[in-house]
Amino acid sequence: MERSGVMSDGSAPSARQRLLLKPDLRGLPPLPSLRWTVVDRRGVLQAQGMVATTGDTGEIHLDKGLPEGLYWVRIIDPESGVLLREYALEVRGGR
Repeated sequence: MERSGVMSDGSAPSARQRLLLKPDLRGLPPLPSLRWTVVDRRGVLQAQGMVATTGDTGEIHLDKGLPEGLYWVRIIDPESGVLLREYALEVRGGR
């Protein structure tokens, strides 16, 4: 497992805005897709799905966004359930 501080350039999205996350998948097993989850700071599941791997990245769409807060985006092997990578995601209040 690898933990990274932020998903991309470090800028935090605003609360409740549609999110497009592009996690770095370099070095992960060569699977056609991976499972992902988003949990809050208490570990409560907020969203989940599958991401198709395209080269070194993939796209995770959160159409309804998330409330303000700190979250963890987890990339998981869909067959074994092993956590492969985890990213912090901060969502700030609307401006």
